[in-house]
Amino acid sequence: HSLVGTQVITVSDTSVPTVVCQSITVNLDASGNISILPSQIDNGSTDVCSPVILVSVVPSSFSCSNIGNNSVVLTVRDVTGNISTCNATVTVEGYAVLDIQPENKEIVYGCDAPIINVGAYMVGSGTITYQWYKNTINSNSGGTLIAGANASSYQTPHNYSVGNYYYYAVITANSCSIKSAVAKITINSQIAMAVGDIYYTGPIMAWTTSSTSNTATVTLAATIKNGLPCGDIRTAKITFTVNGQPISSAQNLPVGFIDPNNPAKGGTASAIVQLNISNTSTCDLFDIGVIISGNYMSGNFVPGVVTVIRPKPGGVIGGAVALCNDNSAGYVKGTGKTNLNFYVEYTLKGKSISNPKGKVSLCVSSFNKPDGSVDNVRHWYLIKSNAIASLNITSPTATFSGKANIAEIDPLTGTLYAIEGNCQMVLDIKDDSGSDLVGVTIQRNGGGIWYSNNWVSTKTVMMGICQGDLNVSGAPVTTSSSAKIDKIESKVVVQDDNKLESITFNVRVYPNPSDDYFNLDLTGGSTEKVEIDIFDIQGRIVKHIESSNEQSILFGKDLTLGNYIAIISQGVNRKTLKLLKK
Repeated sequence: HSLVGTQVITVSDTSVPTVVCQSITVNLDASGNISILPSQIDNGSTDVCSPVILVSVVPSSFSCSNIGNNSVVLTVRDVTGNISTCNATVTVEGYAVLDIQPENKEIVYGCDAPIINVGAYMVGSGTITYQWYKNTINSNSGGTLIAGANASSYQTPHNYSVGNYYYYAVITANSCSIKSAVAKITINSQIAMAVGDIYYTGPIMAWTTSSTSNTATVTLAATIKNGLPCGDIRTAKITFTVNGQPISSAQNLPVGFIDPNNPAKGGTASAIVQLNISNTSTCDLFDIGVIISGNYMSGNFVPGVVTVIRPKPGGVIGGAVALCNDNSAGYVKGTGKTNLNFYVEYTLKGKSISNPKGKVSLCVSSFNKPDGSVDNVRHWYLIKSNAIASLNITSPTATFSGKANIAEIDPLTGTLYAIEGNCQMVLDIKDDSGSDLVGVTIQRNGGGIWYSNNWVSTKTVMMGICQGDLNVSGAPVTTSSSAKIDKIESKVVVQDDNKLESITFNVRVYPNPSDDYFNLDLTGGSTEKVEIDIFDIQGRIVKHIESSNEQSILFGKDLTLGNYIAIISQGVNRKTLKLLKK
């Protein structure tokens, strides 16, 4: 006897698959994208009952924004729906890394323009390309593409004017781009050189139109050339000043070549102006300065001098001449030419002179230091008279003797540094229709001579002038007087209080350069109000300041970044300084 039955057995798979992941590295394609499959992440996942089904890997698509390491999740399941996941890392390559940044550079206008460089290398595979951009601000966004500038280095243009220029590069590999830092290229003004000894090359003497006129018409001129073997001097601008003040009709004048076929000869600019003497004066001396702007700047603030004379027969001696220094002698022995401007006006009463007054000014170029030693550096010395001792006239000759102060000129600022005061001065002149003759002697108080234009054996002997004209008129007369000459403008900074008896005028501006205020300290001078005129590098006045406080003046916070010229005046005293706001 047997018994048969049926039993249903249900087998359930409740075990999840064993999932195994692996990390991988992929490379972006040329479009900057790459996709992966779950099989690339699976590293042999298994299940106890059935084959493993690979469901997904998330994320599976990568672009330029995913370069580097990325976490992904692999999901698998078995036939019964049991699911397992694991994590892996996908490293995305095929991009460029910047390892050389472009550098800021400064050059002088007109000279070799700098080359700027970037450097990059590939992580993974791909081709690196470069594109340079130019911007108007210090930013690596919003620039203008430079056509053809698609190498790792870029030659900046040679013909740019003074100013700041900004460049950056965009580096691309597999359509993924990165930007370099900004390279700031600063083009500084070139210092223009004088073709002669000083910038001013116009007339040095002029006459009013009649004995009743106060005005002389003068064609001012300046001649300049490149200070370096590069640049275009025609991009300079010239502004003329008279006694430190810009002439409104002679500002920002264009410069043209002297010889278009030989630019090395330099360029020149000119302006016709009128110089006025007072109603009570027969003569006067005018300091003519030259301010250079545009792509150039002044490197020498030594002024020219123009003597203006009103015709007055029998009562004036005057002239503006250049003295040759072939046989010069003295502690500040001259080189090149010495500019001499002078006048003495007087009243004749019979054969006697009364009320003599006037001015004498010499600008001496010398390779000697004030102690007489030679250092082969060009020095500039200003010698100005301060008192008449005697005046002797035997037409056509005259002798003027008196006292004078000597100071050294800082050619970069125009500042005068006093050397000695009340030196004996003798000026001998002869108004000769064939060749005017001049002899000048400046004695040292401690013995010896400061300057002689033509020393022969034991004394100065008159010799022919190199340029200019002089006038001697009047009957043979002699006078001795302690009358003072008209007060001369003082720009003197005293180095030794015992060496100069005249009033001093000290101006100090600090900090300079400044990123905020400038502080001006003034000592000496007078009790009159202080006036400050600020000019930009184009010669335009941008600010005028007046103050009755001579101790300390704050100014300049509102000035924009750049170079400026400040002219500080107090009464007859004047000082010119360069300022830099950064």
